[in-house]
Amino acid sequence: MLDHYPHFRDWESYVGVSMFWCITCDGYESRGKKIVVAGHTNDAASEATQMTRLSDDITLITNSHVHEIDVRFTARLAAAGIPVLHDKIHTAEGSDGQLETLETTGGLQLPVEALFVIQGATPQVDLARMLGVQLAGNGFVLVDTEQKTSVDGVYAAGDLTQLHSHQVSAAVHEGAQAASAANYFLYPEELKDD
Repeated sequence: MLDHYPHFRDWESYVGVSMFWCITCDGYESRGKKIVVAGHTNDAASEATQMTRLSDDITLITNSHVHEIDVRFTARLAAAGIPVLHDKIHTAEGSDGQLETLETTGGLQLPVEALFVIQGATPQVDLARMLGVQLAGNGFVLVDTEQKTSVDGVYAAGDLTQLHSHQVSAAVHEGAQAASAANYFLYPEELKDD
């Protein structure tokens, strides 16, 4: 999976320390902090409103030239008191992976302690394409409940599938399911029970 983070000078040093993409993974550790959510979609708006369980100081920045947050989610943001900035992140200040300030292309200075980036991700499916595996419209590998793909004998698990949330625990489950199914696939016919 290739997560789409904003690219500013030294952006990589903040990933996993104060720049995240998953509220389930890193939200609790961000409670009470100054949180900025970056994204221009309903998913970003939803994440920002979910953050209200963790902090009273939340700002959403679209970080894009497009704005796809619909009226319903715009109303939710307003009701939660979350300001929406139609601007892009230009630079960031901080040290040792800890963000302190975001500067926008419009010249605003945003204090920040945790940046949650909801700008999407791209599954890395080059091998699946080469094998002729069927992909969903959003680019993820299609699998059944045993992690079987559309190609006989090919199984997929983890972030490149869309069956479950993109969590380590889900990937471990999918991997175990795929391994078991693949092992059974390799049995000689006389050993199979169906």
